[in-house]
Amino acid sequence: MRRLTLITLALALFLVVGAALAQGTSFIPWAVLGGGGGQAEGGGISLDGTLAQPFVGTGSQGNLHLCGGFWCGEAGQSKIYLPLILRSR
Repeated sequence: MRRLTLITLALALFLVVGAALAQGTSFIPWAVLGGGGGQAEGGGISLDGTLAQPFVGTGSQGNLHLCGGFWCGEAGQSKIYLPLILRSR
């Protein structure tokens, strides 16, 4: 009887773990614990900021890259536009 109970529990454990792994998608909410910050607007420009984050920055080793902080994902989306100056004759 004890052997049947152990086999049943092991089978149930494998089924639960298999179902959890089969979900495939994970969600990490975009949230921050900061001491302050906010949004400033004026003249068609908006600036968002956060103060007092416990860890902010990037780190990498080999093929692994870690970017910490609420605004870290936004850094690669900025573009620099340079004016085009032409000389007319």
